Amino acid sequence: MQQWNGRLLMKGVFDHVFSPHKATTLAYIDTRFYAMDVRTYRRHFLCAHEAIRAQNGYGLEESFRDVFLNEQLQGCLMSPPPVISGVGGGTGAYYKNTPLRQFKEKWRYQLVKRDSLFRSLFA
Repeated sequence: MQQWNGRLLMKGVFDHVFSPHKATTLAYIDTRFYAMDVRTYRRHFLCAHEAIRAQNGYGLEESFRDVFLNEQLQGCLMSPPPVISGVGGGTGAYYKNTPLRQFKEKWRYQLVKRDSLFRSLFA
């Protein structure tokens, strides 16, 4: 992993990147793949699972996002994002990652990285 900074790398998922009417937001952290050292995990993410409220649609992904934003972690989002496909361990859902989807995801990341509000979040 060329981007490895020694402490944390994650994949952020952004909403409204292509919308002319809505502001771009960090929707969640993709928890299917991330890398972090033990110290960072213990300091920031050890109790993230305790905030899960599945009945309200608030899962680990949203909890990681909130920790990421509240702790103002920077220089940790992977770019380009990793290509993840296959069957999810938690849900059993199959993740199909077509070439079109990969292209859109890379383009979305390029646009977000150029936005001054988000630039510092990327490795």
